[in-house]
Amino acid sequence: SVRLKTEDGITIIAWLLTQPDFDLQRKVPTILCMHGNSGNMGRGLAQYASMFHNLGVNLLLLEYRGYGESEGEPSEEGLILDAKAALSFLYSNPTIDREQIFVFGQSLGGAVAASVAASTGDDDAYAARIRGVVLENTFLSISAMAERVFLPLRLVPDKFMRPFLRSQWRTCDAVARIRAPILFLSGLHDHMVGPEQMKELYRIAKKRRWKRLQKNKSEGDYGRVERKNKGETVSMTNDSVDERAESDEKGSADTDIPQREWFVTFEAKHSDLYLRETAKYFTTIQKFLNCVTRPSFSAAGSQL
Repeated sequence: SVRLKTEDGITIIAWLLTQPDFDLQRKVPTILCMHGNSGNMGRGLAQYASMFHNLGVNLLLLEYRGYGESEGEPSEEGLILDAKAALSFLYSNPTIDREQIFVFGQSLGGAVAASVAASTGDDDAYAARIRGVVLENTFLSISAMAERVFLPLRLVPDKFMRPFLRSQWRTCDAVARIRAPILFLSGLHDHMVGPEQMKELYRIAKKRRWKRLQKNKSEGDYGRVERKNKGETVSMTNDSVDERAESDEKGSADTDIPQREWFVTFEAKHSDLYLRETAKYFTTIQKFLNCVTRPSFSAAGSQL
């Protein structure tokens, strides 16, 4: 195990699992793993061990503040600082390939992963170097989860509900600002988060390809797309961004911008994806890693 010091002075615990062959561990991807709210590193160790052996990657298992032997009390800001401390450790570790660092999060861990991978505009020291993001059964926001648990809250506008929530965890906003490729893993029988929230996160992420063309955010002008193979220029406005994203989701969009998000479903509940469809689960993640890390990815994109 390793002891990490966060920016606010809290000491947290993490486990670094590297491939036994030293030459191999410096070549394979390293995944920062973040568990859900009700779990801890030990509880998910069987899954992480399977990931370690089936994917042949290095893993850094993070224990949030207030969990296990880590110091402090959990909070939204604190967990993000914990993830940043873990990334800082990986970015400064000479025994791994620091250009192949991925973040993986389940449920709450997915919200943490999305938050730390989201571009902030002023400080991208952490997000800019993340090669890819894997989100498993992650929610849109705490308010969306509250509405799911207590149906009458659906009648309350979100802006009135937020001040009464201790944590926000607006994954829906974070996903829109992630520049790295994203893999969404969703259980069709997830009765805790619900597959509809994962589907909405995926829909939001798909708009990134068009919003990345934005020229002036304040004026809502998304600039112009050059299609070199056709020698034409397409003007993009706020409305056309949504239209293009919807066409893209249906597979009818005509664009040369490579795919950077994938949505894969499993006949599983909230926390047993890897147990219900083990082969499909690890094959999907392996294909994502291979796709994103290959030299030609940035120019071509791919289907999983």
